[in-house]
Amino acid sequence: MIPLLLNHKRPRILSQNTEDPVLPLTPLHGKLLVLLLVAVVALSSGGCASWPGIVGRETPVGQDSSQDIQVQGLRKAMDDAADQGGSLQLFLVHGMSNHPFGPEKNFQETLGIADYPKLVEEIPKPEWREEKKEACIAAIKRYQFDPLVNRLIKELGFEQTSQQPATLEWLQDGEQLLGYQLRWPFESAPDRNGRFRRLVVHLNSWAMVTIPHKVKLLGDDNYAGRRDFPINRGLKDGLVSWGLMDAALYVGAGRKDMQRAVAQGLHLLAEGSPAPTRHDRFAFGAASLGSVITLDTMKNVLNEGGVCYGGVCRRLAPETVSGMFREGVPLFLFANQIPLLDPASIPASDSRNTTVSDSTAALTDLAEQLPKDGVLTVMAFNDPSDMLGYRVPAIPTRAKGAQIRVVNVAVRNQSLGLWWIFSNPLSAHVGFPKTNAVMNEMVNGITIPSNP
Repeated sequence: MIPLLLNHKRPRILSQNTEDPVLPLTPLHGKLLVLLLVAVVALSSGGCASWPGIVGRETPVGQDSSQDIQVQGLRKAMDDAADQGGSLQLFLVHGMSNHPFGPEKNFQETLGIADYPKLVEEIPKPEWREEKKEACIAAIKRYQFDPLVNRLIKELGFEQTSQQPATLEWLQDGEQLLGYQLRWPFESAPDRNGRFRRLVVHLNSWAMVTIPHKVKLLGDDNYAGRRDFPINRGLKDGLVSWGLMDAALYVGAGRKDMQRAVAQGLHLLAEGSPAPTRHDRFAFGAASLGSVITLDTMKNVLNEGGVCYGGVCRRLAPETVSGMFREGVPLFLFANQIPLLDPASIPASDSRNTTVSDSTAALTDLAEQLPKDGVLTVMAFNDPSDMLGYRVPAIPTRAKGAQIRVVNVAVRNQSLGLWWIFSNPLSAHVGFPKTNAVMNEMVNGITIPSNP
């Protein structure tokens, strides 16, 4: 790239409007750019070594903080399940800007197709999905929630050889494809007591609701013949075009379909084959927009009407939900967008904003299914430099049901940036799996001392 920037003989490039030329870069421009890049790398590398980590923990204003909060980690949950011959079932929902089968540039290698328009054309066909099922599984395992899953299996003591064959379920409403759910099990060799440690990762995706819309609406957004600045283009593609459009669809026409995908995933988790046993433990994680979709869906599957798909309305039985959350494993949220998107669920007629939004009500409804002496813990990781992530507010607790305890964890994710001035917004939004302190608290848990 740099030799091209320094080539002063590069011809003038004209846009489609020939009266609006895009001037070539001169050698001086190229040298200044090189110096700027060197300065950025030097400044950022001088500060990055001490950046990654947790910079603070706090409970929301208004939440009772007179007692310690015990956040149980995944390791203890898995070990407790193993003592009874059970497994840890981990349900994960991705966020916005999702590429479920990896980068488009790799589609030819992974799926044997050229690009997203071809994917949108082929994937609704049942015969194509059946033919490409193993290729889709391989691509999902390689890219979906990577590196989070790979970090977790490493931290929990599994090797790649521990993984068992994965299975893929396509999520549909009639003939409409909504997404998929991958069931990805791991099993350790027996320890000296003959105990097996088992982890089953459930990767839920609602992306096939939004991808066709993005392909249709963004297909011509290429400004042929112009140079755009790569950082601006990357931020626009990653955060705005491919990302915020998911949120726009969720607050609009795509809301019910995206919830249907997560609802089917929750039913597969609770009732799928092989079905969980009473000795299994459950944990839940959701990122970005997925945090709002997951909580909104939980509220709906708990209601008597349930969520309707395939011509049938289904709900999760209260005893099923109580069993999933009975042992205090927290709900992990990454870069959640509850304060950003919850207003979409508040009626327009509520001018005084007195209605409890869906995501907030979901946690209250969920706590109501648990024993009164229990605790529902929400552990929300957020990088303060993330432009699309927020803290979770205090959640009201009803007289009936468990107490709700929210812990907001401020994280500094590793990213390229200028010391104390700028951090890469994409890394701030998605960089949690690369931050060792985040993985440590997820796996090993933590005690948050009281603040009387």
